[in-house]
Amino acid sequence: MKEAVLEAISGASLKKILDIDDFEETEWIWVNKGIYKDIMFNLQMDHVYDEVQIEEFIDGVLDREMLDKLIKPFRSQGYLPMNQFQFAMAEKGFKPTKEIETVVFVKEKLYRKLMIRLMKDFSWILKAMALDTYFKMGSQYRSLMETYRELYEENGRIIDAVLSNEEHRYLTGRWKFERKTKELLFFKQDELYHSWGEGEAEARFQESVRR
Repeated sequence: MKEAVLEAISGASLKKILDIDDFEETEWIWVNKGIYKDIMFNLQMDHVYDEVQIEEFIDGVLDREMLDKLIKPFRSQGYLPMNQFQFAMAEKGFKPTKEIETVVFVKEKLYRKLMIRLMKDFSWILKAMALDTYFKMGSQYRSLMETYRELYEENGRIIDAVLSNEEHRYLTGRWKFERKTKELLFFKQDELYHSWGEGEAEARFQESVRR
C-alpha cells in the first residue's frame, strides 16, 4: 500500500494534492505529518482504502519518504524545499515546529531572495570557520585570507548545512550552530575549543587579516 500511495502522490498535480486552485499569490507552503490525512482525502484515497489503512499509512510512512514524493509536484508549480529553521531565520514571524519535521516549499523567486539574505546575515560563520581552520588546524594555506578564499568565501552550501542544524566538518574540526543563542561552536576531535558570536568573528577576522 505504501509504495502505491507514494507513487500516486508523486504523479498527482499540486492543485489536487492540496485542493488549491491558484498558487499565484501563495509564496510559501509548509508541509508536515499534520496534513498527510488531508492529502490522502484530497487524492480520494478513502475510496480505495479504509480509515484504518489510512491511519496505518500515516503512522508508518517516514517524513522523508513523503516529502521526497512531494518535491516533484511542488517543483511543477515553481516551489523549492527549504529547511524550516532556515526559513524561520530569513522570514520573520514564521515559527518552526520543533516536535515535528516540517519542510517549507518556497516559490523560486522568494527562495533566492531568502538565501541571499541568509548569506548576508550569516557570512560571519564562514569567517569564524576560516579562523579556526587557519589557526587551530594547521591549514595548508599560507594565510588566513587564502584559507578563507579557498574554502569558505561565499560558500552557501556550508551556511545551508549549518543553519539546517547539520554539522559541518573539515579535517579534525566540527562546527555546530546553536539557533537559540546564535553561536557557532567549534570542536576539534570532539573537544569544544571556541564559541563564536557575530561581533567577535567579524572583529577577529578583520584584525587578523590586517596583521
